[in-house]
Amino acid sequence: MYKVPNGSQALLQSADELKLKAEEIYQERYKASKSEAMNDPKDLSNTANAEIIRELQIHQIELELQNTQLLETQAELENAQLRYKNLYNLAPVCYCTLNTEHIILENNLYTNQLLDKLEQHLVGQKFTDFIYPDDQDIYYLHSRNLQAVNVPKYCELRITQSTGQTIWVAINQTRIESGSDQAVFYLAISDISTLKAIQAATQVAAESAEAANKAKSKFLATMSHEIRTPMNGIMGFAYLLKLNLKDPKNIDKIDKINHSANHLLNVINEILDLSKIEADGIDLELIPINIFDIAKKLSGLIEHQIEAKNLELIEDVDARLVLFPLLGDPLRITQILLNYLSNAVKFTEQGTITLRVKLENIQTDSVVLKFEVEDTGMGISEEKQVKLFQAFSQADASITRQYGGTGLGLTISHRLAALMGGETGVVSSPGQGSTFWFTACLKLGR
Repeated sequence: MYKVPNGSQALLQSADELKLKAEEIYQERYKASKSEAMNDPKDLSNTANAEIIRELQIHQIELELQNTQLLETQAELENAQLRYKNLYNLAPVCYCTLNTEHIILENNLYTNQLLDKLEQHLVGQKFTDFIYPDDQDIYYLHSRNLQAVNVPKYCELRITQSTGQTIWVAINQTRIESGSDQAVFYLAISDISTLKAIQAATQVAAESAEAANKAKSKFLATMSHEIRTPMNGIMGFAYLLKLNLKDPKNIDKIDKINHSANHLLNVINEILDLSKIEADGIDLELIPINIFDIAKKLSGLIEHQIEAKNLELIEDVDARLVLFPLLGDPLRITQILLNYLSNAVKFTEQGTITLRVKLENIQTDSVVLKFEVEDTGMGISEEKQVKLFQAFSQADASITRQYGGTGLGLTISHRLAALMGGETGVVSSPGQGSTFWFTACLKLGR
């Protein structure tokens, strides 16, 4: 029998190619043979018989080639089946096939290991028998929802091993229509017990950390009165002492005491405010609020600072706001704007500072306002802006040394804006000034 070379390239794909190959082999045999039995059949007296014999010999060669192809294809198929079986059994994931009654028809070796069962004891058993009783409904609901063919469904549940130990698994299940018109379910099952243990430990750690943080914040918030009272006493007695002093040097010393005490009191107030927010200790008021009055009050509060640096303050409040009776917390809105304005004055050497209020959105029972403070100061680079609303952070360490401050003001502003259903942000670039903004959702009054 003629041997076809090994490999998929030697397999012939069409009948025409097979016949041409057979004729080539026939010619090779005819030319190579020196025996009389292999003389060309066309030399016989009966030309028709000779042609028939020639065709038969070529057909015989075709059959030999086809047989060789079948043998090679069968060998490749057997090798592929063996590779599939090895991959199926050695995969670190459970694979099993169920019928519509959830009976196990087939499974790989890892399924036996996960369920702690020998193969002959596993096939034929009901898969649902291994599911933890409290999770049975999850699996049945999951299976009922599996209507689309070839669309995997995912669920997480617990199964019970033969030893009685319970483990968490993730199941990807697919429904396939078999040739017998009987649907089967293919399951891929992964052990996620370690992942669940890590998640549980992480959750416990997060809850413990949050509880500890709230306890710390609650402690600081409760200590508010005890911390502020001595500071107010120091500042009060320093003021009284200054009234009786005549020596300019002593007056200057008292002024420095007052300045330091004020700075320390501001730091204490910021820390306590942040602690109250973190401990959920701040309740927003819902009282009538007049945005024009707030703008006027703020102008008065920073008037001295504005004049001292020869700056100009511009107020730009949306005139439509006179049409809306608003309810909110004027104290907290003032607090945020005062922080923005104080920073603007601090970092602006010349030019203007603009306080702007816009009516952003009108809803059925509320409005959204956008408050902006724009300055012509030094500006902030984009990479440094991301730190601005983080606690105890400033755009540049040198700023703290030159201008002071804890960096808590913007953090508190961000938290307060969030409590009012709003957001905070900044638009700035070096040398072009900055615009700090926040939004707040205010209720409509009657």
